[in-house]
Amino acid sequence: MGAVAALLKREPRLFQSYVRIRETLELAPRQWRYRQSRPSLSPEARAALDQLRRDGIVMLPDFVPADAVLEMRRVIDESIRDGRFRKPAGTTDADAARIARLNIIDPTLHSARFIQYALNEFLVSVVNAYVGCDLFVSGISVYRTQPVPDPPAGSFLWHYDNTPLQVKAICYLTDVTESDGPLVFVPGTHRRRSTASTFEETRIDEASIGSRERMVCVGKMGTVCLVDTSGVHRAQPNELRSRDVVSAIYDPGTRARRTCFYNLPVPTPFIGSLRPEQRRMLRLPEYAG
Repeated sequence: MGAVAALLKREPRLFQSYVRIRETLELAPRQWRYRQSRPSLSPEARAALDQLRRDGIVMLPDFVPADAVLEMRRVIDESIRDGRFRKPAGTTDADAARIARLNIIDPTLHSARFIQYALNEFLVSVVNAYVGCDLFVSGISVYRTQPVPDPPAGSFLWHYDNTPLQVKAICYLTDVTESDGPLVFVPGTHRRRSTASTFEETRIDEASIGSRERMVCVGKMGTVCLVDTSGVHRAQPNELRSRDVVSAIYDPGTRARRTCFYNLPVPTPFIGSLRPEQRRMLRLPEYAG
């Protein structure tokens, strides 16, 4: 097996073919069961699905109500005040102002709004239909992106997420203009469904994009960007203001992806209100595997 792995790393095209074949074989029975259930979509969901298939991204303005947005922002404010965010190894609290992205630790324990957002029936119906099977919530990422003086790095560079068939619902919890770190996406690039054997291969040079259309995703708080992040994208650096975001990550949960799922602590009182299919989506103990 070691020789095979080494060969796949040396040959990107062979690696991509291997990943797609493995993925197809594993998902085929789940996709067949999904088609048998004949799920129906509302006209609005059908329109969103069509645009997601065509462009790889669809914008949903005013999607999340203001009261939910404000409560989620309260959790972010309190988490940053109390130091409940991830810092790179060796980083002190005094360095926090120079960390571009403050990732909040366990936000779902401090408000059920985050889980309710990820389980939104409209979003779930669209992403399930897009992938063709029932998905899992593989992560709920909550963070504040800050203006920093350093040169752009990480997610501020053009790249694609090395996660085929993954969809993210990115909700702006603050107003986002072109100066506030909007998502920028290259429509149509999701059709490549690229996979890489190393992280470095996922970075895209500006010159390789050329004159292709770029979609700058601005919007008021509560706007959702539903996006296939296997397409080429980046975050535009903030210039003046911070940007708060919650990102629900939907994943088919193939064997290659299960070890990458984030921990999703669910408040005990909230579990009783979940339907069986929602418990499955969150991979609660009786459905984990």
